This record gives sequence, structure tokens and C-alpha cells, in this order.
Amino acid sequence: MRRNALIAGLASLTLVLGACGGDSEDRARTIDPAASEAPNGESENSPDAEVGSGDLDVEAALLTLDDMPTGWTKDPDESSDDTDDDAALCELELLEDFGAVDTASADFSAGDFGPLLSHTVAVFDDDDAERGLEAFTEAFNTCDEWTEETEDGPLTFRPTPVSFPSFGDGTLAVRIDVESEMVDMTMDMITWRQANTLSLIAVMEVFGAPDGEQTEEFVTVADERLASLL
Repeated sequence: MRRNALIAGLASLTLVLGACGGDSEDRARTIDPAASEAPNGESENSPDAEVGSGDLDVEAALLTLDDMPTGWTKDPDESSDDTDDDAALCELELLEDFGAVDTASADFSAGDFGPLLSHTVAVFDDDDAERGLEAFTEAFNTCDEWTEETEDGPLTFRPTPVSFPSFGDGTLAVRIDVESEMVDMTMDMITWRQANTLSLIAVMEVFGAPDGEQTEEFVTVADERLASLL
């Protein structure tokens, strides 16, 4: 499978995903259907004021090439023909269903087989980010797998729990095994809410799992940058 197909699958996923609330102050919530009713944790360091679509420069909130380790590159923006804007997670289209008013994303890679990283920031009105967060939680805890179609064939996603710190006003950390006709991949997806914004960082590896400590560093930089803009 070509690298652009892997990027396309990862990018299409970030178009429909958001964050969900944490169940403690310092650890992210992860998949556990038996414990999925835990309330959102509120961070003392998160901004209380909401922002409108005209108040936040979402492009400025994204990771940049300078934030990447040595040897990483920034992938060009995918055209509308390369990704499926109607892709859904278990019949949930987060940005469309909950009315994201502004979004931006960036993709990076360290080679043909990874790691591949995608970062998305979305702004919502009123309490739509929190409502989307809860819907996303429910979707993950009621769906064992889903499939996305790509030009090189279907990708099947199967989520499993993973440990990760909590950020912002609540975080979901999920490890997703991705199966294709040619190669299997593993993706760690970290999603979190700050005020009425949702952020997602997904890191994918082929023939192995992402480095959890490196993923935490990426999320820490992105979270601090977003907080400085709110």
C-alpha cells in the first residue's frame, strides 16, 4: 500500500472525530464499556471563556514541522478527491452532526511506513463541543469496529484501550488496530476538549505500535499552543 493511501485513511478519520471527557484529573478516559458512565473531569488550567469561530486562528493552533523530531516531513494538504468527507465513525459524523464552525488540520510523517501523524483542531458554538464529546464516547463504547473505503481497498478499524494522561477539559485515548488487504497498522488516537474546541492527534505505525511517550510530547505541545490562543 502506498504512503498516500495510509495518509488518506488517517486524514479521512480525523475529519469525523473529536474528543471525549476524562474520568479523572490526571488520566485520560479509554475504552471500557463497563465504566463508560464516568463524568467529565474539568481541568483547573483550562480556559473558562468560550471562543467564536472568528476569535481563534485554528491554523496557528496546529503543530508545525519545527515541532517534529529530526527526519520528519510535513505532508502536503490533501485535496478533496483524496479523502472522504462523508466518512463516519459508527454512523457518527462529528464535524457535520455537531456543527463545527471552523477547522484546520496538518499531516506529518517520518517515512513510508510511519510514524504518520495527523493533527486536527475544530471550533464549535455553545455546548456543541461537549455534546459531540459525549456522543463520541458513546459511539466508541458501542462499536467494535468500522470500515473506511480507500482507493487501495477497505481499511477496518478496531479500537482497544490504552493508558494516557488527561489534557484540557477531558481526554479520550484509544489504540486502534487498522487492518487492510496488504498490511496491518496500529494507531494511537488522542482527543481532548478545551472550552468549545475539540482537538485530535492520531499517530500511526506500520508493523508496530506508536511510541507512547513521543505521542504524549506531541499532545503536550499542541495543548499548550491551543491554550495560549484561547
